[in-house]
Amino acid sequence: MAIATLLVELQLFQVPNYAIEVARVGRRQDGFQETAKHHLSELNMDTLDRMCNEFRRGVFEKAGKPDPRLPRNYVFQECQT
Repeated sequence: MAIATLLVELQLFQVPNYAIEVARVGRRQDGFQETAKHHLSELNMDTLDRMCNEFRRGVFEKAGKPDPRLPRNYVFQECQT
């Protein structure tokens, strides 16, 4: 039995222009408050690096695959006891 392989070209993940602040819980009578946004150029390198690392971790976690850049015995800080 022959197995066929189909190659497809995928689009890269879209890079956002802004980072959005975590919404704070407000009072109902104050109505809808738009969440503040910060252009990526306003963020420092450490913040960008942390956000990119978290995005990468989330992508591999959702895919159910290990990150090839991490050592095989790496344990995420959240999982350590």
